[in-house]
Amino acid sequence: MQPDLPLKSTQPRRKWIPYFVSAIALVLTAEATIYVAITAKAKDKLRFENAVGRSQDDIQQRLNTYITLLRGGSGLFAANDSVSSSQFAAFVNRLNLRQQYPGVQGIGFSVRVMPQEKDALVAQMKRQGVENFSIRPNFKRSEYHSIIYLEPQDRRNKAAIGFDMFSESTRRKAMERARDTAAAAVSGKVRLIQEIDKQKQVGFLIYVPVYHTGDIPNTVAERRAKLKGFVYSPFRANDLMAGIFGSEKYPSVNFQIYEGGSAIAANLLYSSHKANGASDKPRFTTTTTIDVAGQPWSIVFASRPQFERTSESSLVPYIALGGCAIALVLFGITRSQVRARDAAERSSALTRSSEEALRQSEERYRAFIEQSSEGIWRFELEQPLSTKLSESEQIQYFYQHGYLAECNQVMAKMYGFSHAKEIVGVKVADLLVQSEPLNIEYLRSFIRSGYKLNSAESYEVDKDGKFKYFLNNLVGIVENGFLVRAWGTQIDITERKQADTALRLSEERFRMLLENVKDYAIFLLDTDARVIRWSVGAENILGYREAEILGQSGSIIFTPEDITEGADKEELNTAVTQGQAEDERWHVRKNGTVFWASGIMTSLRDQTGQLQGFAKIMRDFTERKQAESEREQLLKREQEARAEAEAANRMKDEFLATLSHELRTPLNAMLGWTTLLRTRKFNEATTARALETIDRNTKSLQQLIEDVLDVSRIITGKLRLNICPVEIVPIIEAAIETVLPAAEAKNIQIDLGLDASVGAILADANRLQQVF
Repeated sequence: MQPDLPLKSTQPRRKWIPYFVSAIALVLTAEATIYVAITAKAKDKLRFENAVGRSQDDIQQRLNTYITLLRGGSGLFAANDSVSSSQFAAFVNRLNLRQQYPGVQGIGFSVRVMPQEKDALVAQMKRQGVENFSIRPNFKRSEYHSIIYLEPQDRRNKAAIGFDMFSESTRRKAMERARDTAAAAVSGKVRLIQEIDKQKQVGFLIYVPVYHTGDIPNTVAERRAKLKGFVYSPFRANDLMAGIFGSEKYPSVNFQIYEGGSAIAANLLYSSHKANGASDKPRFTTTTTIDVAGQPWSIVFASRPQFERTSESSLVPYIALGGCAIALVLFGITRSQVRARDAAERSSALTRSSEEALRQSEERYRAFIEQSSEGIWRFELEQPLSTKLSESEQIQYFYQHGYLAECNQVMAKMYGFSHAKEIVGVKVADLLVQSEPLNIEYLRSFIRSGYKLNSAESYEVDKDGKFKYFLNNLVGIVENGFLVRAWGTQIDITERKQADTALRLSEERFRMLLENVKDYAIFLLDTDARVIRWSVGAENILGYREAEILGQSGSIIFTPEDITEGADKEELNTAVTQGQAEDERWHVRKNGTVFWASGIMTSLRDQTGQLQGFAKIMRDFTERKQAESEREQLLKREQEARAEAEAANRMKDEFLATLSHELRTPLNAMLGWTTLLRTRKFNEATTARALETIDRNTKSLQQLIEDVLDVSRIITGKLRLNICPVEIVPIIEAAIETVLPAAEAKNIQIDLGLDASVGAILADANRLQQVF
């Protein structure tokens, strides 16, 4: 305590002490009140902007996620010309929409159908188990876009099967925009077909087009001609927002979403609250715009009463009243230094309380930054950047003078750092890959958008030199025409980009395989053994174009005999049980010709082991089969020729034996009579007979030699028969006479029994005698 001043000497001065002290207290109170009011307002505005940014980002990111899901679904139809209802249901069920993506009503597919194709579609859907399927509304039009799949199949979604969304103008505008731009498109607000209950909600739909052949045509005309259908999702606005913000316990802002760029009642999609009159007038309001699948949405944000109650501005009247009270107290107790000191201490305590409140506010802000699941950062420029510079000059300025001034732990870990302090101070040029066109476009878009950018991709490098993709939201702070810093958030999308790239490369390789391998027939079958993909090689070998074979049974290429014996079913069963089946057999082309082919049938299963279909590869080995057949024929003919040669050799031996016999027969007769004539004396009759026999056998031998020559004539085709009426008995007697000497020499007796009444016959006498 300070000592009391002498009463007489300080009396005039002490008179003014209460007023002086009170004035100082009021000035301090005014300054503290103004300071707290300004600080509280700035903090409240920042809190409001952060809440608005979080809410807007949550909506944008959730819708972007759903659009990504739809693009994945379009990839399923792009990779497969025919997708069955079971395959589509398996695809959607794997996504686990209700738990992983709350708010989406389902994922569906509407197919484009021409009038002449309606009956075929209805029959196809009934074969897949949809008994009461029909296209509605049922009036004539140039084309139909009927919903054929919508999963999960709850009672709401079942009500939409068969509906032609193209028949309704609001939906049709979005579908035409998606078709012509080859990008996702959102519809205006509609009443969904699924609204079958009393409590109905406003809804909208998002479409992603699917084209035949899987590629995106280059021109609008080609896109219209090759449109296959749309993968789409229906949304109930209230359910969607409940899925996004349902877990938020203490929301600080209300918001209303309007389709288009105007916040008018007719365009209202969703409102998070109901107005209760002038008493609900919010302290802060702002209107922002987001891009949803090519269409703007306006979002009007307003602070909630809960936001006002947590504001530090509520301290302002208390500080003002406290300051005034202190002034009055000081005025009343100016003669008491102790009481004056107490008043000063109370004033100091209030100041410390204000500082503590500010510190706690900063701690809450820091906790929010650190607990965010996204990377949050602040980049500073070494020197402010003039916004009047050209784009290229500003881009180079970012690289040369930009550095990271602040970030949370999440962002530090994204770049491989264990703590945020390690990455603070890193240059922009050390993170963004300067030569990457994606980054140039990223910075160019930031500049052109007025230094405010959402959902922009960047290509960057981390601490270990690994390249990564990020999705960024950022806003620049401009002061007096100079950009001084930028705030932003980011998420790591490297794995998603790699997955998209891998899927695209896989689809491209498979497409190139089907289009370029022409020596092999490659085709895919579904679980019912029906063709769903057809390669150029299959078209060349089997003769069927892809458009006419799709949906046909794979057994169409088997011969009728193999089908009767069940060879096609046996091949499928072997592929299912053993994973693969191989065979070589005859197959049938479209034109009915058969060819010999070697084939391998492989079963296709997903990660859970569920059978998804079959793949078959065949190669035409008809030429090899024909060559083998020709070799077999040549071998057979060679064996036949050898047998003929052997038979000819035997015939030659027999011929020589016969010739030897035939030559000896007349010679024996001639030698026999000649020997008798030399050794014996015969009478004239016997001698005449001997000479006649010798003469006859001489002539016979001459004839025999002539006959040998006849063999040559037979071979050359020049043998002639002298046919005339002859008596057969004399011919037989002449033949017996020829062999008789030889028979007598061997004591062989020949008895003849001839009928002289036998008449003449037509024959060649010489040849007939040769026979006998």
